[in-house]
Amino acid sequence: MEVPILTTLLESIFPFYSFLRDGFPAYRPTNDLSLTLVDDINVPKDAQSEWTDGFDNVTSGLTVRNAQAKKMGSADSDSRKISLSFRLCDLPIEVALNILCIAGSQSQSTYLSLLLTCRATYKLVRDECIPFLPIRITRKNQVPPFVMWLQKNPTLALRVKHIWLLPNTSSAHFRGDAAVLFCINCCPNLISLACGARELRSWDDMHTSPGPHQAPFTCVFQHRFLKHLTVMEDCIWSLRQGSQLLDQIETLHIIGCRSSQVQFPCSAPLQSRYPNLIEASFSLPNGVAPNTEAFLSGHFMQSPKMKKVAFITRNKPGPSSVLSSSTLTSLLGPRCLLLYRQKRWTEMKMWQERSVDMGCIWKMQRYDAMQLRF
Repeated sequence: MEVPILTTLLESIFPFYSFLRDGFPAYRPTNDLSLTLVDDINVPKDAQSEWTDGFDNVTSGLTVRNAQAKKMGSADSDSRKISLSFRLCDLPIEVALNILCIAGSQSQSTYLSLLLTCRATYKLVRDECIPFLPIRITRKNQVPPFVMWLQKNPTLALRVKHIWLLPNTSSAHFRGDAAVLFCINCCPNLISLACGARELRSWDDMHTSPGPHQAPFTCVFQHRFLKHLTVMEDCIWSLRQGSQLLDQIETLHIIGCRSSQVQFPCSAPLQSRYPNLIEASFSLPNGVAPNTEAFLSGHFMQSPKMKKVAFITRNKPGPSSVLSSSTLTSLLGPRCLLLYRQKRWTEMKMWQERSVDMGCIWKMQRYDAMQLRF
């Protein structure tokens, strides 16, 4: 590729994709077979025409010399060289697209690297990777470029399926509610969403009790595919009765804030029945026991389709432990489990894993099994 073309490409991509530039650890799903990419491939015609030309320099070769010729040191050993050369462009475009999409969905940095490879790769993966890419907004400085990206690419916003929108994971309030609400509203085909309780409450209020102050946003609920919700409980919150979101979510994960002065979980969201909720999980803050009274007094455990409830802790069993698996089971029933999460298995990594393997939470170590070792 000529240098001027590459320069132009870089200048056009970075303003809109700068929210991807922050480094993240490489992410590898545990179940690659769950990614079905070839059911509905829509390859741009101009990408097809450039395919065989775009990868002339993206090749890998393997040279195997004839062992006998090398041993004899013959002068014509070069003529006996067997060259096995493979070029990505030699593959059918559908197969190459599968490979690129699986690679591009591993992490934001990998996706950005593919965009910058060449024009042919850019045109192939720009749209097709987005539905499988868990987009993570973890810093406040990522929010403005992500908003700009959504504004400039409304068709790509429709393809976004997984968003982690927690620019500040501390209990302190991030003053960017409007920007976060805009991001959620621009992606009506979301399947999985992670956000703060404050932003979720505001977004839900927009649809259940719209007012004139919400004019910049549509008041019609469009997120009918949103089934998996992760909430960081940084305030007292709940989903209103009549909320479409309350009626349709199938999995709910609530992250406790870092303040030990706040009971977790708060009782308000546990007062309601969730008609389609199948699994729920609660990540306990350090040194905090779950608020079992809120479960006993509310209707949450009476949700008709509820199968399992997990309480997740990072505290190992010990003499000062405030947790007991048997106590939880006796109070809340056999559907409840107490699980142990290692510190390196962060909330964001767990959310990423759930985008390809919804059962990953239930593969964690049971707390009662650890208690037997202490």
